[in-house]
Amino acid sequence: MTILSDSRQIVVLGAGGHAGVVIAELIQQNYPILGLTDLKLNKGDKKYGLSVLGTDDVILGFSRSEVELVNGVGSLPYSNSRSDLYGRYEELGYQFRSVVSCDASVSTHVAIGVGVQIMAGAVIQAGVEIENGVVINTGSLIDHDCSIGSEVWVSPGVTMCGDVRIEPGAYIGAGSVLLQGITIGSRSLIGAGSVIGESIPPEKKIIQRRTYVE
Repeated sequence: MTILSDSRQIVVLGAGGHAGVVIAELIQQNYPILGLTDLKLNKGDKKYGLSVLGTDDVILGFSRSEVELVNGVGSLPYSNSRSDLYGRYEELGYQFRSVVSCDASVSTHVAIGVGVQIMAGAVIQAGVEIENGVVINTGSLIDHDCSIGSEVWVSPGVTMCGDVRIEPGAYIGAGSVLLQGITIGSRSLIGAGSVIGESIPPEKKIIQRRTYVE
């Protein structure tokens, strides 16, 4: 296959709502986007102004030196689709680009892994560590010295006070508040609107709950 350019172009995986948000950020920052993939749309269709290249398998027709990937698949509680897609192409040696909105406020003292996405209105303070594949959605507030493990999904409007630890694969629902110093265990689900003031063990499901004594 012919090399597309001297620099790798971006292929966005997925064509749903989250993909649209990410694509808007990429366009605003003038990244070269080759197109997107989707399981339901037909090759050659247009979505968000981009051409559908085919299903995800079309990636295998490009070498790792030709393209970078952006994971546009959203996340729902207990769905592995997003993380499975990331894991598949990471194992094959493809690289995922991080996307940080121009309208996010990120301290210069934040460590950001590979394939991280930080959406508009997010505020991330000094000392925060964000591992690979994390999504921090619109308007989330992450205070100092928090640690966010790989493939964590932080929904819109979440607030994390200082020194919060989120272990890999957890899902934090919209508008949740995580109070200072707690740990959210791996693959736990925190329902929208919850206020969490105590540590939550792995694989625990919390639905709109206050876990501290007022």
